[in-house]
Amino acid sequence: MAHEQQSVSIPNKIHGDRTVTAYCTGGLGTYRLHKRWHIVHIASGMNIGGGRGGDRRTRKGAFAVMDALLQVSIDWSRSYEEIGNDLQVNHTAIMMALATARNL
Repeated sequence: MAHEQQSVSIPNKIHGDRTVTAYCTGGLGTYRLHKRWHIVHIASGMNIGGGRGGDRRTRKGAFAVMDALLQVSIDWSRSYEEIGNDLQVNHTAIMMALATARNL
């Protein structure tokens, strides 16, 4: 799966919004902040998956987590408010995808 670089705004109420360059595909992106890679929902800038699942110390590990999340039947290109119900319905599938990515 091809990942393209794109600027994404990450909201932060304490330190102010941050613009990062993320490797994006399918409505999700991954970017490095300090020593870890994070998965971000591009439309909202919200982190997805927290610290669960996968090896986020490497870009390869972060891509594995992102690709596992893209396998879940959610249209990640929609806004966070629109996919909120889908996230609740597919919670188990998301946790399984994160667990699978952890074992890669």
